Amino acid sequence: MSTRRRLLEGSAIQIAARIVTAIVGFSVLALLSRRLPKADFGVYTFYVTLFYILSTAVDFGVSGIAAREIAAAPERASRLLSSAFTFKLITGTLATGLAIALALALEPPGWRWMICLAAAYLPTHAFQTASVVLQVETRFLPNAFSMLLGTLVFLVWVLVLTITERLQPGRILIAFAATHVLSHVTTWLLVRRSTPIAPWLAATWRETIAFLREAAPWGVSSLLTIGYYYADMFLLRLMKGEVELALYNAPYRIMNFPLLVPASILLATFPVLSRLYVQDREAFGPFYRRLFHGLMLLALPIAAAAVPLRNEIVTLAYSDRFAESADCFGILIATVPALFAGQLMIHGLIAIHRQSLALALTAAGLVGNVLLNLWLIPIYGRHGAAAATLATETLIAIGAALFIHRATRVSPFSSRLLWPGLIAGVVAAVAWSVQGQSIWLWLPVPILVFLVGAFRFGDLPPEILGRLPFARSRADEGMKS
Repeated sequence: MSTRRRLLEGSAIQIAARIVTAIVGFSVLALLSRRLPKADFGVYTFYVTLFYILSTAVDFGVSGIAAREIAAAPERASRLLSSAFTFKLITGTLATGLAIALALALEPPGWRWMICLAAAYLPTHAFQTASVVLQVETRFLPNAFSMLLGTLVFLVWVLVLTITERLQPGRILIAFAATHVLSHVTTWLLVRRSTPIAPWLAATWRETIAFLREAAPWGVSSLLTIGYYYADMFLLRLMKGEVELALYNAPYRIMNFPLLVPASILLATFPVLSRLYVQDREAFGPFYRRLFHGLMLLALPIAAAAVPLRNEIVTLAYSDRFAESADCFGILIATVPALFAGQLMIHGLIAIHRQSLALALTAAGLVGNVLLNLWLIPIYGRHGAAAATLATETLIAIGAALFIHRATRVSPFSSRLLWPGLIAGVVAAVAWSVQGQSIWLWLPVPILVFLVGAFRFGDLPPEILGRLPFARSRADEGMKS
């Protein structure tokens, strides 16, 4: 099977599994938004966010560096994976202690023990180290199966709590944690059937320290990235309370759907991007540009469609209780092109061994985001937090692209982005000021943006482009790139 076909199939499997997982997870969230008081809903989303941040801290970049190094030197796989497993077991235990300390400090006595019990799942992220093998070998079915299994068990658990009228943030968090343990251990068992992985330190301490030193910049960068993703939520809770946090968190959770696309595609393509930089520099540039163009081809239509339909999307997801979150969602969804580009650029910096630049960039992003939130949240509340996110993500994407261009002389930007970007921007601006129009007025817009983008990038099949006026040169350019 060709590399291109494996990447397409791997991306498709990841996207399909993540879409199903996101739909189930979002259905649960929509149910909770209707059944829980807004303050309780805010507490639940606060701890889900906290667990996500701590999960990133547990990994600390070791999975990504392990994937990069194993792709270049497969004979080192067992030693690298054992180092990663041991490290994540230790950091998971520390993360559990931190979560327990926060629960004891912030929550009433009746909830504390439940949240503390839920936090105990974090060390099991060590078993998720097995997914690195699947990523490098482009075998994504086992990981997809584990993900779907955990998600479906979580859905059943929440439905049982709903039917028995025992919905409460602590109980839901226990279900959340238990199903993650199930997913992590299932992945480990499926991988061990074909690839033995030692659940202890098989490498020497010198090898392990060198490996962790290599992973540290990516790990710190990931933590800083998560920090500027979610600093606004912590500041909102402190400065405006649980209800304002719930009104911000609700539209923010919808953002998980478009973010599945770059996450899934980069999971499949990152090892190839890393390998090309080491083994075939001439092929690195076209592959990197092609990834960027493809991501923009998806991101611009999403933003162009969602901004005009922000009221319909929010009320469909959460009912009229959260209708006042619609404008906040409109600002957040406008960040999708920057988010897609930023994820690719940060992965690109890691692929070209510029972890320190990624670290510096995300540190600047965190500081800037916190300062913007401290300025805007007291004045504009959740809308100020959304505006800070839009500004930070845009600057991060541009900065990372400039760093990659300086190191490789390869730029992803081109004049071909002008027309689809201009159409998407004009539509978003008009839609913001014109509300109450028919949904059918806006539905053709993303199709138009996609077709214009595909035409400009040369990503439509040559046999289709060849039938369009003045398109043969585009087809030829697309084939060459």
